[in-house]
Amino acid sequence: MQQAKKFLFEANFENPLNDLREEPVRAFTEEDLAAAQKKGFDEGKSEGRKEAEAETDRQAVNALEQISKHLASLNAAQSEASKSNAREASELAMTVARKVIPEISKHGALVEIEAMVRQCLADRFEEPRVVIRVHDSLLDNLRTRIDAVAENAGFPGKLILLADEALHDADCRVEWADGGAERDEERIWKDIEESARRLIGQFEKDGSFRAPTAKKPEAAATEAAPPPAAEKTADGATTETVEAPAAAAPENPEETAPDETPDKITETKDSAEIQAESPGENDER
Repeated sequence: MQQAKKFLFEANFENPLNDLREEPVRAFTEEDLAAAQKKGFDEGKSEGRKEAEAETDRQAVNALEQISKHLASLNAAQSEASKSNAREASELAMTVARKVIPEISKHGALVEIEAMVRQCLADRFEEPRVVIRVHDSLLDNLRTRIDAVAENAGFPGKLILLADEALHDADCRVEWADGGAERDEERIWKDIEESARRLIGQFEKDGSFRAPTAKKPEAAATEAAPPPAAEKTADGATTETVEAPAAAAPENPEETAPDETPDKITETKDSAEIQAESPGENDER
């Protein structure tokens, strides 16, 4: 047990600082200073890195916000530019085709017409007479080859070849008693242009070049079309060469075929018959 000490009234309360003892001053070594310096540097570096990362994140967020604001307008501008390029490309292609294809068509028109006539004759071999109309520039060339075309198609009836100035160079019209077929270059061009317009319209609608749905083709033969009533020549003469056979066409062609075509009706015989009916007609065959 601690022994009690007697109070002797020795304490001086007037100057309390006298009883304070000076604390020893701590001495710092160079190692302590270096460690403190390194610690402060590391803390400052870490704080600076955090501030830099925060600033980078802030700038990235601002950039994304700006991009999102302008993205819609950029997409709209790009879409419009693509549509404009597609329209211009289509127009350029059609312009080039308009310049080039007619020249090519002139050289291949006779071949195309022969193929059309051959198909018509093969499908209408029971007809007693067929009228073929072409432009005047093709009449002579077609006249020299039409017999071979008819023979290859197995057509036994009469052929009448007429020049029609209303037709284009590559056009052809084939007519029989109750119908006909034609090759119309202008209508072909309209179909091509319509297909191009539908293609561009499809691209402008959804940005794709899917082939447009083709329209149902018109029947080549117009079964209800009446035969032409008369033909006029350059001098105004009128002949009934096409209408008359239609009115006198037999109901059963097989019964009259031996009488009409014993050896194949030729162009010379048809021309003589037509000239006898109308001396002014020079282009029939």
